[in-house]
Amino acid sequence: MKPTVAIVGIGLIGGSLGQALRRSKRYRVLGLARKLSTLREAKHLGAIDAGSTHLADVYQADIVVIATPVNSIIPLIHQIRPFLKARAIVTDVGSVKGVLDHPIRGVRFVGAHPIRQTCQYDRPMGYGFISRNCHGPSDHFRRRDRFRRH
Repeated sequence: MKPTVAIVGIGLIGGSLGQALRRSKRYRVLGLARKLSTLREAKHLGAIDAGSTHLADVYQADIVVIATPVNSIIPLIHQIRPFLKARAIVTDVGSVKGVLDHPIRGVRFVGAHPIRQTCQYDRPMGYGFISRNCHGPSDHFRRRDRFRRH
């Protein structure tokens, strides 16, 4: 069974990541958004395998990526915390890490940073992560690195 990656926020960066993960054929991608229309578009563009408007559905995920504006990352992590699998890793694509410089109790959080190399028709053609201010045991980093390679 493929590991599930839940992406909270299927915009430009979250959608790009979803497309890349789906192309790898190694992950099942679950998109989480506020509007059904966003999920329909993400499915149509090949960014997700399934979608939900309910944050509680992160219970399915092995890895959760928060792809929302920076000021909503911490509140979202607190909202999803009760539904996370015991060994789930939570990461983000926020460009600023100051608000994330402390461990979040009960969450295996690994901070990340997106790199958008080029765009055509408002869709990124390249995507990557740079880790910064990461917290947690070293096995978090090994799992993150394995995730990044695929």
